[in-house]
Amino acid sequence: VLFRSGFVFRPLSTGELKLTAAKGFRVPSLREMYLYAVANPDLRPERLWNYELAWKHRLAGGRFTYGVNLFYLKATNLIGTAMVADVGRAMNYNTGATEHYGAELEAALRLGAHWRLTSNHSYLHTQPPVLAAPEYKGSLGARYTLAGLELGADLTAATGICTNVATESREHAVLLNASTAYRVLPQLRLWVRGENLLAQRYELVEGYPMPRATVMAGLRVTF
Repeated sequence: VLFRSGFVFRPLSTGELKLTAAKGFRVPSLREMYLYAVANPDLRPERLWNYELAWKHRLAGGRFTYGVNLFYLKATNLIGTAMVADVGRAMNYNTGATEHYGAELEAALRLGAHWRLTSNHSYLHTQPPVLAAPEYKGSLGARYTLAGLELGADLTAATGICTNVATESREHAVLLNASTAYRVLPQLRLWVRGENLLAQRYELVEGYPMPRATVMAGLRVTF
C-alpha cells in the first residue's frame, strides 16, 4: 500500500465508526512471472483504490459485540489464474479493470466463563468474477474452554463460488469443522482437528476437487 488514511468517530463509549481509504500498488512476484507451469513473464503491476466504512459496537459489558463493514474496491490489472484456451493450460494473467463491493457482518457472544459463540456473514460482488471467491459466505461457531481443555466447532456455508472465470461456473458447499486441544503440561499441548466432516464434494477451482472428510492430530511444544 502506497497511501492509506482514515478517521475514527466514537459517538458512544462502546461504539466506533471507522472510515478508511487506501491506494495500493504491487509489482508481480518472481514466482508469478517465472516459476511453475502457470508463470507469465508479461504480467503488469496491480493498482487499486479501496474504501471501507465500518461500525463496531459492544453491549452487555462487552459480552456481546457486533460489527458491520461496507467496502468498495476499484482496481486494474489484478493478478489471477485461469485456463487460457489459446495456450492450452492454466496461467497467471491480469484481469484488467476490476470492481468489487460488498458487506460483512460479525457478532460474538460470551456466555459465562467457558462458552463463546460467533457468527460471520459476508456478501461479495466481483466484476469480472474472481476465481474461488464466493458470493455469500456465512458461519456459526462455538468454543468451550475449561482449564487446559479447548473444544470448538463451526458450520460454514458458501454459495456462488466461482470455479472457472471463463465460463463463470459456480459451486456451493456446507462445511463442518471441529477441533479439540488439551494442555498436558505448560509447554505441551495436544490437538485434534477434523475438516469437512460432512464429506462434501466441492471445488474451488474447476477440475480440482477439494479433500473430503479429513482428520489431523499433533502436538505443540513451546519453550
